[in-house]
Amino acid sequence: MPVGTQYLTPESGWARYNAQTSTINQVRLNGTWTYVTGDTNWYNNDYYKTSTVGDFIEFVMNSDRLRILISTDNIANQGGTWKVTIDNG
Repeated sequence: MPVGTQYLTPESGWARYNAQTSTINQVRLNGTWTYVTGDTNWYNNDYYKTSTVGDFIEFVMNSDRLRILISTDNIANQGGTWKVTIDNG
């Protein structure tokens, strides 16, 4: 799917989780993340957000597939670059 595609439901063969689910072994939020609830525009009506450069998230899990869906807020001049590292690479 092209960048910017809206995923209203998981694609065939994929399951959707958020950081509050027990199926991910561990999620480590490093920095000044805020947990937001009650927003019906998001999966499970919740999400984490930060506007601090250098904040990062670690997922500890065993899987052969990973897809991270993110959003950036260009109106508020937030977001921008995301770096993804797998297996401490």
